[in-house]
Amino acid sequence: MPDAALRPPLPDPALFDPVRFPGEAEDEPWPPPRFDFAAPWLHRLPIRFERDEGGSVALVHAFDHLRLLADIGSAHAALDIAPGSRDHRLIRLVPAALRFAQAVAPGDPVPGVLRGEEPPPASDLHVGVACSALVALLSARTGETGAALRAAMARLPPGPDMFERAVAECVGQGLALDQIAPLARRLQRLANAHARLIAAEAALPDFAGLERVVADTRRALARDRGYVGDLLPYALAGLEPAIARPREAAEAMLRAGRQALDSAITGGDLAALTERQERLRQALLDLGVFWQRCVAAWLTVEPERTDRREVEALARNAIRRLRLDGLYLVPG
Repeated sequence: MPDAALRPPLPDPALFDPVRFPGEAEDEPWPPPRFDFAAPWLHRLPIRFERDEGGSVALVHAFDHLRLLADIGSAHAALDIAPGSRDHRLIRLVPAALRFAQAVAPGDPVPGVLRGEEPPPASDLHVGVACSALVALLSARTGETGAALRAAMARLPPGPDMFERAVAECVGQGLALDQIAPLARRLQRLANAHARLIAAEAALPDFAGLERVVADTRRALARDRGYVGDLLPYALAGLEPAIARPREAAEAMLRAGRQALDSAITGGDLAALTERQERLRQALLDLGVFWQRCVAAWLTVEPERTDRREVEALARNAIRRLRLDGLYLVPG
């Protein structure tokens, strides 16, 4: 994956290549604010959608002590929802929503990132994960100060106040405040920056799901004898191997972020490494901004049923995003 200290400017994402969802109506922005199914029985049934252990999306119907499952592909039939209806399109929106929610039930809000809202900031959970990573790596840092700080942090629960409490503990054990506090402040800034990087990764669309649906759609068209000689199957055959590019770029950026932590512990410039975490975070946010709606629209595609003109439009959307080379450069 190419590395670049200065990434070339990107187009305005608000104006770049608008994406339409399959079946999207002119008079209703999509996605809507909520999973507001029109069928009244959906709001009376104890149902929800969630991912099973294999990662597939399932409709779960609680019945006494049993859980009745149906695959997302047949959920509309199980719920007596007409194909192509608005309720059906809401069901097809569920896989994209489950990237940001544990489960989706009728009446639940559609995740804000699918509607173009800013990704949520780093939570205490993200800060805790980043602090835990630093504690694990601090054992490699030599010197009395690093060893004392690591020992104190290892005894504390991860969280936003972890460094402050660790400094207080070290001072209580006899270390001078002006000896321990500067290192702790620099490490806390690095941990906070890494937490924001983790939060940006959590807000990315389901790139792996995008790859699966592109492959499934390509295979469905290849089997359809009515498309022999048509250009769309050839376009998807070219798109399929290239569509992994955003996922691979995100993985490379996350690896660079973890490597920055390693460098910090082995003597790297903490201020410079913190700045790189911020650049990596912005690169991940850019990936999400340009791909979020495109991926969500692709995840609503039913390879055997979606209008091929809509598939063709989504293929063009994906190809245009793949041509934004600067979007996939890992900041130096």
